[in-house]
Amino acid sequence: MATYIQQHQKKLFSIFAISSCIYLILCFAFQQPWAALGILLVPILGLAIYDFKIFYWILMGVLPISVNLIEFSSISMDVPDEPLMIGLTMITPLIYIQNVRHQFVKFFLSHPIIFVITGWTLWILACGLLGTNVWLSIKFFLSKIWYIIPFVCATALIVYNDVGALKKMFTLFAITLTLAFLYITKAHAALGFSFEEVNAATSPMFRNHVLYGSIASMFLPLVVGALFATKKFCAQWWFLWAALFVCFMALTLAYSRGAWAAGAARGRTRARVPRRGWPGTRAAGRTAPCDRRRGARPRWDG
Repeated sequence: MATYIQQHQKKLFSIFAISSCIYLILCFAFQQPWAALGILLVPILGLAIYDFKIFYWILMGVLPISVNLIEFSSISMDVPDEPLMIGLTMITPLIYIQNVRHQFVKFFLSHPIIFVITGWTLWILACGLLGTNVWLSIKFFLSKIWYIIPFVCATALIVYNDVGALKKMFTLFAITLTLAFLYITKAHAALGFSFEEVNAATSPMFRNHVLYGSIASMFLPLVVGALFATKKFCAQWWFLWAALFVCFMALTLAYSRGAWAAGAARGRTRARVPRRGWPGTRAAGRTAPCDRRRGARPRWDG
């Protein structure tokens, strides 16, 4: 995709310039000046096509701190993560089409889990088309699609044969989630750590204390597992200990008995370290079986 863009830069720029002028003329002709801002989406889409990984890493970084607009308006959409997810939903199928003959794509599309997810998605679509409110059903179906494609299909492309990408994904998510925990704890402290005010403290990033506690209980074993896979006394190791303390504090102050029980249950499970380990760790350098079977990584940026 990127190679094609580089080879046809002048042609693509001419098409963009002409279509932009026509779009702007139509916007002002129909007295819709605000619609002219939509022209800004074109270069963003072009950047996503050139290297969609940029938007994926941004999504991983902003995911824990996204806010639902329903808190401030009548629009029910999480920003900035859902616009990024919609963009990745449009771009990722193009990447798969570009690499349709690659061995990874064949392996991914024939995996049993993908068959289950595809069957579940098609069942939702079939039920929606036969329902009484087809438009509402289609909206529900599309909302599932822009979760499945970014977090299943795009993630598979990103982490395929690349443990470093898995570490980067976890690091971006962990940093912002830890900062979100600290911000909410500070807000909760200003309210006297009151149980009655815990929902006010978690808003607007988390709708209620149950969701807040659930995220903390799910994040806790990931931090513990990363600690086992990281070299001792390095910067990442110290950060993980700090994140573990903050996460445990957030779980405790969530006042959610279900989250406490889930955290205790997950604490008894054994942390599974990737066979190749994180780069720079004791387990790094071990070759996983998938490296020998599936060959080189698919092309998504050139």
